Amino acid sequence: MKTIVLQLPDSVQLSEEQLQELLLQKLAESTSTVPPGDSTAVRVPSQDAAEIRHLIGLYYAEKATAAMDALWDEKGWSAETMEQWLIETMRSSKRKAS
Repeated sequence: MKTIVLQLPDSVQLSEEQLQELLLQKLAESTSTVPPGDSTAVRVPSQDAAEIRHLIGLYYAEKATAAMDALWDEKGWSAETMEQWLIETMRSSKRKAS
């Protein structure tokens, strides 16, 4: 028996049983054999591969958001800070256009 550890973003609302069922279903659908010496290879239909890439994208997007939230907390930035940055950017853009 193999143990698989899978970390998904909090936005994925599947129970452990649902994830296990999905994995077993996808493995059963795979009719190709694993190449000799490669015990980790599993062929995945293109539709499933696209969904997996989407989930991975969500995972990294959430990590990036968490990192930015931590940076904002660390620096003490607020919505007013962003407004000030926007005003400064608009001023410098107008100077360059003149």
